Amino acid sequence: MEEIKYFFSYARKDSEFVLRLATDLRKVGVNLWLDQLDILGGQLWDRAVQGALEACQGMIAVLSPDALASNNVMDEVSYALDEGKLVVPILLLLCDLPYRLRRVHNIDFTTSYSTGFSLLLRTLHIDQPPQPAGPAALEELQVRNTRAPSEGVPKSPPGIEHLPLKTAPPASEKQPSQDSPSMPEKPLETESYLPTRRLSYWKALGLRLLLGCGLLHVDETLRKAAGNNTMAQATTVVALSSIAAGVGNFAQGGFPGIIVFTGGTFLGWFVWAYLTYFIGTRLLPEPQTKANLVELLRAIGFSSSPGLIRVLGIIPGWNQIVSLVSGLWMLVAMVIAVRRELDYTGIWRAIAVCVIGWIVQLLLLVLLFLALDLNPWA
Repeated sequence: MEEIKYFFSYARKDSEFVLRLATDLRKVGVNLWLDQLDILGGQLWDRAVQGALEACQGMIAVLSPDALASNNVMDEVSYALDEGKLVVPILLLLCDLPYRLRRVHNIDFTTSYSTGFSLLLRTLHIDQPPQPAGPAALEELQVRNTRAPSEGVPKSPPGIEHLPLKTAPPASEKQPSQDSPSMPEKPLETESYLPTRRLSYWKALGLRLLLGCGLLHVDETLRKAAGNNTMAQATTVVALSSIAAGVGNFAQGGFPGIIVFTGGTFLGWFVWAYLTYFIGTRLLPEPQTKANLVELLRAIGFSSSPGLIRVLGIIPGWNQIVSLVSGLWMLVAMVIAVRRELDYTGIWRAIAVCVIGWIVQLLLLVLLFLALDLNPWA
């Protein structure tokens, strides 16, 4: 294998940022290895990753809440540290770093791609030609200069640090460099994968409930903007959906029935989720499938939000049709979530995984309700 200088370790959900960064680094001559760019057709995924990890001289670790939740990323970082390889942490999103990485100085990309990229090149000892400072760069410089020293803001990149503000050329005169990486003019406004503000817990939860039909590509932005509360929000969605099922079946069991149906539905969902994880990662994985149980539970938790309409089952004569519609709706949303989380290239494998788990948990719920002499379809 050709000598590899830097190995990219990252979570799959951060692929958009990682692909851009890897492309820009290669433009300035950095020798790196990235699975999505360097694994050839016919190669075994795990062996290719292991070979590249062993051959590399250093690692670029892109850190985010998803990366820290990924066993694969943490294993790769631990291996590099244990082998004495250079590890360069890239902070993509604010997160609680593990102890071993807290001792390693990270490069902050949370506020500015251009500043972070310049610092990364300096860390990798790559010469970068000075870039002309346009209005956006100078505005960013002003913001950095107003921060307190305790915030640990890195020094300005070359070409901006000592440039007086009054000498900035107008935007109309700025000429883009043909050899420079593709950096945005306004780092915070043009990068949708780096949210500029945090949503409150309940605002983010409310938006996810409205998007529960499975628009998880939109939910990805909300997830990052809400910070580290997403697992609690996912559990809240499942709980509310289960309560809606209990209330909708009030006519079948009264107030005791609400408790039984709520608890049974809540338990049944977790059985379905675990079966989906087991089948998807153990029985029907694809070579690139990388996920753990917590990541999958968090993502598919929001796919249960269509179950909120089950509260309409309390209307006489509506219970059966509402149960059918909500069940199919949740199944569709879960298929979309599973395909995304397990990195499936096609939809049919995701459908098979979800349908098998759905049938099993449905049979378990039927047996539970029949044992308690309850009929949810009455």
